[in-house]
Amino acid sequence: MMPKVELPIPTFQQVARMAPELNSWTSMAARAYGMYSGINEAIKMTRGKNALAKERANEIRQEMIMMTLIRLFAVMDRQSEVSLQSAYRFLNQPTALAEVVQWYSSGQDPTVDAPATCSAALDKFLSVYRQVDFKGFGRIQSFRNGQIAHIAWPDAEKAKVTYSEVETMVRACCRWRAN
Repeated sequence: MMPKVELPIPTFQQVARMAPELNSWTSMAARAYGMYSGINEAIKMTRGKNALAKERANEIRQEMIMMTLIRLFAVMDRQSEVSLQSAYRFLNQPTALAEVVQWYSSGQDPTVDAPATCSAALDKFLSVYRQVDFKGFGRIQSFRNGQIAHIAWPDAEKAKVTYSEVETMVRACCRWRAN
């Protein structure tokens, strides 16, 4: 096992620049998972009906779960400059709240409610981030490292990646941006 490399802590400006991209990636992961989930439900309702349509729907369903995995990895890659883990490294620092409050106040003296508002948002992010199942993510990472671009969902199942883990990861990665 390779030693864990300490990665640099991004600045507030770097985290602020990455936010729109993270929003976009998490939205794409959620949409891909939503399509997978919807197609999955439609397939369940077609028992005994048009086998060809069911087969085609299954192909699209598998493509959607693969896109979900790829996008989740992009959002969570700890070595990427743009990732939830990069944001976490910054937001977990003791000085992060003061920097966020200063930005929130547009460089002016903070309003009375600015620290409380920012603290609640920071606590929400950290709470949601800490809900990420990193064992499940580790399996997704191993799966990605072992040829994700060249395989299909049955290969992911062999790697012990479950639909439930994918759903949990999507929810955790997307929940931080709600509200």
